[in-house]
Amino acid sequence: MGMVAPLQRIASAYFVVYGQYGDVSRYAEERGVCRQWVYREADWLQKSLATSRAKIDALEQRVRELEQQQAALEQRLTLSVELDEEKQAQLAAVGQANGVSLPIVWVFLDVLIPGKQLSVASLGRRTQALGKKSGELLPVLDEFARACARQAAADELYVNDPVRMVVEQESLCWLSGQLSAAVDGEGWAQEFRQLPNLEQLARDGGTALAKGVALVNAERQAQGRPLVVDQGDHFHALHGAGAGFRKAQRKAATALEEAAKAQQELEECKHAGRRVEHASACRSPIGSDVAAVAGRRFRQEQTAAPETGDAQLPGSRAAPNRGAAFYRGGEASGRATGMLAASTGSAEGRRDTGGGLAGRAAGVCSGFGQGGACGPAGRRGGSRHLPPGLPGQQLGRVHQ
Repeated sequence: MGMVAPLQRIASAYFVVYGQYGDVSRYAEERGVCRQWVYREADWLQKSLATSRAKIDALEQRVRELEQQQAALEQRLTLSVELDEEKQAQLAAVGQANGVSLPIVWVFLDVLIPGKQLSVASLGRRTQALGKKSGELLPVLDEFARACARQAAADELYVNDPVRMVVEQESLCWLSGQLSAAVDGEGWAQEFRQLPNLEQLARDGGTALAKGVALVNAERQAQGRPLVVDQGDHFHALHGAGAGFRKAQRKAATALEEAAKAQQELEECKHAGRRVEHASACRSPIGSDVAAVAGRRFRQEQTAAPETGDAQLPGSRAAPNRGAAFYRGGEASGRATGMLAASTGSAEGRRDTGGGLAGRAAGVCSGFGQGGACGPAGRRGGSRHLPPGLPGQQLGRVHQ
């Protein structure tokens, strides 16, 4: 009955929608129903189809959305990594192999999968198991890597017991990491014998290391093979020389400061020396002789002064205010060759009429020619050494 009723409604809808004139009446008579019943069934079917179409459209839209979501998830799946327990153990093992502690690895896992990561103890047990498992591959890998090593660095690492470490310098590949009860030369020699093509070894100043290299080189020399170049590493040399370097640096800085100070004093002396050279440009044996002769003439005049009185000093003001005037020597003499002359009153602008000290000093200077210390005016050491009382020359001053 469930199938008959829909079919009758479908037939009623067919005659109502697609039937000819009079088909609805004949169909109603055949079924034994009225024409209104046929129309009601056709209307119900049309409404049902319209409702079904809306549901179908909604379902089709949902299907399209789900398909797009599926494509996005598949794309993300290609980029995602499932951090299950095995992958977490692998991450912890790689982290420890690169020097990352297990608590730090646990923090990283907590960022990626909060609350779902293994504990630190569980990570430790799994990394230890992976280490034992990978250790089975070391003999195969070591045989290949040690044959390729040309340059290496060796040193002891102390945990509880010493660990002999040998690494290839360029790649930093571990060639050996052997835990031993003690460190001796024979143990290091055994490590170096595993490197058949070793050419150069960098090491610190340990005696066991030095003895191990010496043993291997002795064996190679006996076999006629090239020796291993034993080279000290730079770190320990620089670290040990740091204190001495700082002391030498301080001494060098002090020496530089002293040198700069001495250079400044030298420049000042050179600057002062140029002034002295300018002042002593006319220093010569003739100038020295002139100063000596002038000094003797001055002493003679002083001796003769009490006898002659003012006879040699002309002018109305010759007699009163007798005093002493000092004549300061020129710059070229190189010493104080001042001449003391008896004078009365102001000697500025006076001319000696002859016979006096100034005239005789001028005669002495003029007898030494043009090139001496008392040469013509305008040259160094010229007439500036003579008193202003000399006739025919513009000379210096007499200061009272």
